[in-house]
Amino acid sequence: MPRLRPTLTVYEDYAPDCVLAIGGGAGAVMDLSKMIIATAHMGLKAEDLYKYSTGAGNVLPANNKGSKFVIIPTISGTSAESTFGAVITETASDGKLVIVSESMKCDFVIVDPLLTMKLPAAPTTVLGLDAITRVVENLVGSLQCDFFDLVQCQLLKRMWQWLPIVVEEPDNLFGREQMSLCSHEALNNGFAGQGHGFAHSISGKYHILHGICCAYVLPSVIRHHANTATRSIFAMCEAVGVPTDGTNEEVADHLARAWIRYCKSLGVTK
Repeated sequence: MPRLRPTLTVYEDYAPDCVLAIGGGAGAVMDLSKMIIATAHMGLKAEDLYKYSTGAGNVLPANNKGSKFVIIPTISGTSAESTFGAVITETASDGKLVIVSESMKCDFVIVDPLLTMKLPAAPTTVLGLDAITRVVENLVGSLQCDFFDLVQCQLLKRMWQWLPIVVEEPDNLFGREQMSLCSHEALNNGFAGQGHGFAHSISGKYHILHGICCAYVLPSVIRHHANTATRSIFAMCEAVGVPTDGTNEEVADHLARAWIRYCKSLGVTK
């Protein structure tokens, strides 16, 4: 990933009318572009970003961005085109900082599944697991409601079905359309939850792919919410064909174990 400061300097000197981000999501092209627009002309040093990370509870002030901002994702997974936050790596501590600002909202998003065609199996898998994790976290999180159950369970059902297909058939256009639509809507109807919080820490510290870290921690998140998100867990089970017999804890465990089997079927075996 390009470093923020040299790229930011070029942006400030050139003062473009528009910033066009074409590429990947969290920690990559999209988030770098967001950080450039949000921090332009603010004179921030690297250490200043700590106080504006979500861990510190502060939001980066809006800076009345002077450029239009257009995002064209070439992946289906992070949903970074849908959010006003960015994830950056702080190399000194191997930590990941999540920075939020109204200035990061883009003006236009073009989601074209043709741009994801023939993406190799490995990145398709990792990105798909990331997207599914977001949906599950939305369903068990503090924003759960009847509306979320309807929307997110449909997203879960479609991605659960189509991710293995596009992994095996990278040029399956209908499958790519489903993954592009569902991953985009995952964060349009919710926010990153507990699993992502843990995954950021793990992936930064141990240099493990973000989507894999999300997959690792999701069973614990599901089991943790057995009695606080019971309705949503039962709905998810029904969406992906998991038995709902037993206590709340047992049903949550059924779903967690189904997720582990699903990941193993995609080659995530550890």
